[in-house]
Amino acid sequence: MADLHLRGLTRRYDTGRPAVDAIDLSVADGEFVVLVGPSGCGKSTTLRMIAGLEPLDGGEIVLGGRPVQHLDPGARDVAMVFQNYALYPHMSVARNLGFGLRKRGLSRTERKSRVEEVARLLELDGLMARKPAALSGGQRQRVAMGRAIVRDPALFLFDEPLSNLDARLRTQMRTEIKRLARVIETTCIYVTHDQVEAMTMADRVVVMRAGRIEQAGSPMEIYDRPATRFVAEFLGAPAMTIVPAQITQGGARIEAFGADLEVPVPRRAAFAPLAGQRLDLGLRPEDFHLWAPGSVPRPGTTLEARVEVVEALGVETLLHVALGAGLRATARTVPRAAPLTGAHIALRPDLSRAHLFDAATGAALAPPPATPAMMTGDLA
Repeated sequence: MADLHLRGLTRRYDTGRPAVDAIDLSVADGEFVVLVGPSGCGKSTTLRMIAGLEPLDGGEIVLGGRPVQHLDPGARDVAMVFQNYALYPHMSVARNLGFGLRKRGLSRTERKSRVEEVARLLELDGLMARKPAALSGGQRQRVAMGRAIVRDPALFLFDEPLSNLDARLRTQMRTEIKRLARVIETTCIYVTHDQVEAMTMADRVVVMRAGRIEQAGSPMEIYDRPATRFVAEFLGAPAMTIVPAQITQGGARIEAFGADLEVPVPRRAAFAPLAGQRLDLGLRPEDFHLWAPGSVPRPGTTLEARVEVVEALGVETLLHVALGAGLRATARTVPRAAPLTGAHIALRPDLSRAHLFDAATGAALAPPPATPAMMTGDLA
């Protein structure tokens, strides 16, 4: 086990813009950190530089107290699990698991003991004689992880290992990888573009954009208190609804969703509103509440909406609605309260949960209170 420190890590290609732009990141011993972001943000390049598969154009990689950026990949005490499994097709599961140990000079007895231990851990005992072509996608991925685990490295690196699996297997393997990380207690860095993987697996999420770290924190910290509009829109499924807003001339209210619904300016630290200031206001799907049928909405507290799409997901239903003036929103509600497509409804936005962003820079101005709302998508 070991901690990891990236200091000024930089990688440039011929495009002019750095693929990784002088990032600093510390990963604690035994921590499971997920790098997440859109394609081209630099997350996989960062992982490959840590592994030694990509040269550095600047910076330092310190693993377990020693700089490793000048070492060959095999000398860094790092194991990597790839997206495409990278198994030897002509070798059995047992030989795939033990191949790296043989190259490191371990005795036959020690190799056999380690391979059998990892096979039990990953429930591969009955598959040891099979070759990769005779395995399912999930089994192949377990063999790939086993080949990394058997080496007992200081650091595990995962490069989008679940992207080739179907939805059911991805869910199963998410749980499996997280369980294994707890059992082996090894420092892990996991790269994905899938925000669900990031939210469900990470001790800490690092959101990357254009080669830089946009925000790092626990999954719920980033979900509840995004530092920028980009983070707010990227993390969360469905995405946060963002609408234009501005401080009214009196400086005490924010006009949003049309002039008939105004948001009191929150008295939050580091937010000094200016009259006429242009903002973006964001609300999560669970912050829109469906007004109870048959009751009379209070003026100034609800929005008229038309249901365009209903997504029934079993435990919840998502309503994609048109609000007028070209605005759209997504609301989360309970299945049996969901209206039909085309219905005209009233939504009550929980404005105490509003996120405010500077319209020009995208920086968060006034995050909502840290305590999340208790009820999501219920009837008002």
